[in-house]
Amino acid sequence: MAETRDVFEVLDRAIEIEMKAAELYKIFSKKFAENEIARYLWSTLSSEEEGHADFLRSEKKMIKTAPASFGTEAMVDLSFFDGAIETIDTFIERANDKNTTLKDALCMAIRLESMMVEEEYGELVEILSPGLKKVFKEITDKSKHLDKVRSAATALGVNCSEDD
Repeated sequence: MAETRDVFEVLDRAIEIEMKAAELYKIFSKKFAENEIARYLWSTLSSEEEGHADFLRSEKKMIKTAPASFGTEAMVDLSFFDGAIETIDTFIERANDKNTTLKDALCMAIRLESMMVEEEYGELVEILSPGLKKVFKEITDKSKHLDKVRSAATALGVNCSEDD
């Protein structure tokens, strides 16, 4: 259920998601370093996730300096953030398992990025100020991570089903 939250709490949760996703992709980058396509995909995604976190941190600083321009409250259902963090934590645990395959990694990434797109990360926070809504929209509009992962999976001959 959506409730009014402090914008800084919302941004902190979003930063946590981005950093955990970056950690997951770093694990995959090291684990599958021998595969050029995979290594490039995972290092790119990891860097982009870190960039998202940096972007959110800079927006947070900007809001602190000019709170009237953005507003400091948001209507949000934090269960999305909690669920995303829990999912990524589970994926990190699986990624560290020595038996995790490249197919497993690609399928986890597709599930994660699909969740972010389907939940419309940029839309799930009903921001009381349009300025902050643009911050979340900026992250989802630019990265196109799901397309990148699917393209890599196709190039590597990997097909992920709903059960993977």
